[in-house]
Amino acid sequence: MIRVITTGRLQALEADQTKLAQALDAADIAQAEQQETQEDLERVRKVADDLMKEVATLSVAALQQRWAYILFHYTQIHGVYPTLKTAEAAAEQQGAAPSGWVDTPAGAPKGGSTETRWRIIGMPVQQDGGDAG
Repeated sequence: MIRVITTGRLQALEADQTKLAQALDAADIAQAEQQETQEDLERVRKVADDLMKEVATLSVAALQQRWAYILFHYTQIHGVYPTLKTAEAAAEQQGAAPSGWVDTPAGAPKGGSTETRWRIIGMPVQQDGGDAG
């Protein structure tokens, strides 16, 4: 059987060939991106595993020496922060004066009073006894 290829048919075949080449290029790019994503995921898993091992080695005494700083706006909890500086910065971003922070008097309510606009109270972080029910 003899097949005659017309100019139109030849152009259609060339167009199909171009589309196929573009699809193969896109597949190669997608495969490379998938490989990068897989490598990133492996790195994240390693970091998470390392952190879990580090947390597992912390002693109860080390956990009890850690502090959290609770920021109150009037008597409502506004946020909990890992350092006094971050708690102060958060209050300052909300309009608190950048200076003039004072300690809470011994007999004062823990959340402050309705007249106290911003108050920060530091509290030691203690390990949960595991009695959640």
